[in-house]
Amino acid sequence: MIINQQIKFYRIEQKMSQDMLAEKLNISRQSISKWERGESLPSIDNLIRLSEILGIPLDDLVKGKESFPIPFSFGQNTSKIYFTVFVLLTVLICFVTYAIKPDFIVVLLAFGYCYGMVSLIGFRNFKDYYDYFVVWHQGIEVYSGTKFKLTATLLSFMGKRKTKQIPYDSIESLKIYFNNEGYDPGTHEGLNYRRRQTVVGREVFNLILTTKDQENYTLNLDRLFYPQSDEYKYFSAIMSFFEKHEIKIEDAYGILTAISDEYDLIEAAYSKVR
Repeated sequence: MIINQQIKFYRIEQKMSQDMLAEKLNISRQSISKWERGESLPSIDNLIRLSEILGIPLDDLVKGKESFPIPFSFGQNTSKIYFTVFVLLTVLICFVTYAIKPDFIVVLLAFGYCYGMVSLIGFRNFKDYYDYFVVWHQGIEVYSGTKFKLTATLLSFMGKRKTKQIPYDSIESLKIYFNNEGYDPGTHEGLNYRRRQTVVGREVFNLILTTKDQENYTLNLDRLFYPQSDEYKYFSAIMSFFEKHEIKIEDAYGILTAISDEYDLIEAAYSKVR
């Protein structure tokens, strides 16, 4: 949702606690908490009062400002903790394995097992350490290096991530793609049982960039599966920014409309005829 994010953001910006805001609105703190968690919505009267207290136009409060910080890294994982823990545990397991059976092939299998288990559990995708794009004033910076995850992640950690800058005047179109195939409308299988908070089994969700020379680049939109993310919050504004640069936006799955209307974008994508 957008309203709940806006209320929390501007409340904190005004250095107000939930109790302080509740007192100004003459309501309970629990009501503010429910608004910010997206469990309920303010009434029209409360929305008007919120816009006055928080110092933000009502339209911006409801729909979000048509602006975002530039440069904006879309989908980048800035935390190094997860990968560091993975490396340390893998080294430890490989060391113990070698101590038990000093065979290079066995150690290699142990490493492959660790890497495979992390990928299978799916709580973290190493791709978000390197395969993200950056929105600049002059163009879009896309990843152009190796596709091998471990190598690409290590290179990114060493500051050797390979990228390519694509100027806006060379971009013909941006197409939002959501893989809504493999879904049975009768049983809802494929929709209810996919765990979007993990990287295994969820739908392919990309932004396909096509240049005027008919070159294609696939930009990952997985962060839109997380409604509390900055990527979700600013996505509509980013697309509007691209349109101002005369780039054609194709949204056959109704993602932008769903975000604007605060409707579940997954439901919206599956409702479209394939």
